[in-house]
Amino acid sequence: EVDSDFKLAEMLGKGVDLSPYVKLERVHDGYEIVIHDVRSLSICAAASFTPGTIEIVVEPRYANVLTFENCDKVFLSDIIAGHTPEQGYCTGGVLCFRDCGRIALSGMDLYGCGTYGITAERVDSIQTVDSVIRDCSYGILELRQVKDAGFGDVSFRDCTGFDMLALRESSATFQSCDFRNNKWDEGWCHFLSMDALSSLTFRSCTFDRAAYFDLTDERLAESSILIESPTVVE
Repeated sequence: EVDSDFKLAEMLGKGVDLSPYVKLERVHDGYEIVIHDVRSLSICAAASFTPGTIEIVVEPRYANVLTFENCDKVFLSDIIAGHTPEQGYCTGGVLCFRDCGRIALSGMDLYGCGTYGITAERVDSIQTVDSVIRDCSYGILELRQVKDAGFGDVSFRDCTGFDMLALRESSATFQSCDFRNNKWDEGWCHFLSMDALSSLTFRSCTFDRAAYFDLTDERLAESSILIESPTVVE
């Protein structure tokens, strides 16, 4: 148990281990929770609660709501997670995964005002279904060296800022997903930014015109993108 202002962490200066698998790490305006070195972990709303009523909220604007490091076979389900209304910059998304494998998310509602809904780096398989990512201040997703990222029946909406989907050395598939009312700085950012080592597949997805226009721009003509059966709406 740690008191509300984390006095012990303040005394130690850099952070504190809450258990062999959970630690607090110092960020610009507080602390963030880092879950590390766990296998076969589930964080789910109890059956006695109405779906969509369990919420994890953090006040530090520069903290990820939950960070996972060196974890394998993690399942999160039926949880709302996000930040308090004041917007932060540079760091502090909702879910962050580093050096992880076999991540599964279901029934999640991930919201800003943090940077990205999901940030993943060096991750082998992350699957997200029946979820929402909304109101983030930098973009929707940032994937770096991620293999087998899959999204099914996910709504991505009302995010603002920079590149909405940012992929580096990563592969992702979107099935029956909905991209609407996301806004980026069109002077130098895009709905999609990806490097030559990344690949993307969209199947039966819905886009508003701004997203679809950017996705099909000639600048991406040489990129590895497959778009099947899209629906474009106003």
